[in-house]
Amino acid sequence: MSNNELHRLLSAIDRSYFGGKRDYAITRCLSDLSIRTSEVASLTIDNIDWRNKSIEINLIKMHITVTLDHAS
Repeated sequence: MSNNELHRLLSAIDRSYFGGKRDYAITRCLSDLSIRTSEVASLTIDNIDWRNKSIEINLIKMHITVTLDHAS
C-alpha cells in the first residue's frame, strides 16, 4: 500500500465515536508496527503501560514478547 493510499484509508475512518477510534488504532498498529492481525487481535488494555508510554506485544509466530516504547 502506498503512503497516499494509507493516508486516504486513515482519513476515511470516522474517529468521532468509539468504533472509529478502535478501527483507527488497529489500522495504525498494522501499518506502523507491521504486526500480524492475530497479534493486534490479542492485544488487551493490560498490554499498555500508560506511565512508561510502551506497549507489550506477543509475537505469536516467534513465541516471544517484545516491548515497544513510544519514541519521544
